[in-house]
Amino acid sequence: MFDRGTTFIVKVEERKLFFNGRDFLPLERVLLRRPNNQTLPVECFAPQEFPWIKVWVDHFSDGVLDCDVVDFKPNPVGFEDQRIELSNVRKLLLFEDNDRILELVKFKKIEPLASVRKPIVRQVAPPRPLPSAPPKPPPEPVVFEEHIRFRVPLAELRFTEGCANVAWQVYLPMSGIQAKLGFSVENRFLSAKLNCLKPYLAKCLGGGKINIRAAVRVRDGTVEEVLAESPALAGISPKLIGEVRYHFVKAELSKRDDRGGRIITLNRFFVKVKDAGFGDSDGDFLRDILRIKQPKHSAHIEYLAGQHRADLIRLRIVRKPFAFLCFLSGTSGGYFVWETLDGTDATYVWRLSKPVDHLAAHRNEFRRSLGWIEEQLGFIHAAGRNAYLREPPDAFRRIIHDYQGEDGFGKWKGGIEQLLEHGLD
Repeated sequence: MFDRGTTFIVKVEERKLFFNGRDFLPLERVLLRRPNNQTLPVECFAPQEFPWIKVWVDHFSDGVLDCDVVDFKPNPVGFEDQRIELSNVRKLLLFEDNDRILELVKFKKIEPLASVRKPIVRQVAPPRPLPSAPPKPPPEPVVFEEHIRFRVPLAELRFTEGCANVAWQVYLPMSGIQAKLGFSVENRFLSAKLNCLKPYLAKCLGGGKINIRAAVRVRDGTVEEVLAESPALAGISPKLIGEVRYHFVKAELSKRDDRGGRIITLNRFFVKVKDAGFGDSDGDFLRDILRIKQPKHSAHIEYLAGQHRADLIRLRIVRKPFAFLCFLSGTSGGYFVWETLDGTDATYVWRLSKPVDHLAAHRNEFRRSLGWIEEQLGFIHAAGRNAYLREPPDAFRRIIHDYQGEDGFGKWKGGIEQLLEHGLD
């Protein structure tokens, strides 16, 4: 009943406030709260001025119902079907930020003691001490529960295992104070690895600032408890982290010129963010990319990655266009296979002249073969695929992607397997 924003009608009598035809709060349990948060006791009400008032619930906590007076002459008046449960209400605070409420109540006044001239008396014996007055009870604490929204730069967040931590200065309007709130937002997918990837995480979250919602409890002007949540931080998932990885690689590729080489290993990218764990598994990286981009030929790329001889050479990525370079072993030699991420026309295959065991034992020859492949890709990039296909080298084959037949992937896979088993003949 006393949720924030609830409104209801109150009938005013001289020493009571009625909430319906039966339930009321006596005068002794009603205080007036002024804009400076000072509470004043009430001597009596003035029902002849305002017999009905309308109030708006600010909050209800620890038996204290804090309300704003929103209308001194509501229309219509009367309780109608209004039902109010007063069993938990220990005290009612009425608030109005102008002087109109002074016409509704009369405050208790403490009259100063009149000065009295003491008679001169002769004391024969010292007077007996008067009994000490009982100590006054301490004033009840003023407690507010505020719900606020604010934005925090992503750079200010500190990720740890399972949560994001931040300390941020905010204004609490009900309490009227500036406070530096320290709080955490939990998400089991968060980790310290994300700290070095905040610029790329910002792109995936749609901006460099994070919206925060917080419930803040303030007791006597001091922040006592903060509960915070953020839809953006709650939405960080393995899929989004994979997208962060993809944006990082794309950004690094765009920074490199042709002098830096067209074929690059993933671990060369991840030196700057080695704490993110990106360079640990080529397979994890490739699966992240496919999950995000979902290309038409995902099955083709996954198959090639599964056949890649990771024990001999790391998976390569190729610049302009973004592509993967795998190394497959056949019965009569090794093959470099180029498969673009966005292109869907065909798979390009080059056969090396030396057997795989020979290349594994002679790493310099292996590196020279990789350099030759880079030259072929450089020509394709400069002249275009059609120019390259008009006069391809003898060691080159192209296997077309078939998307029209019932088993297009099976036909393509059969072409790869035949090439690995029987060579170029």
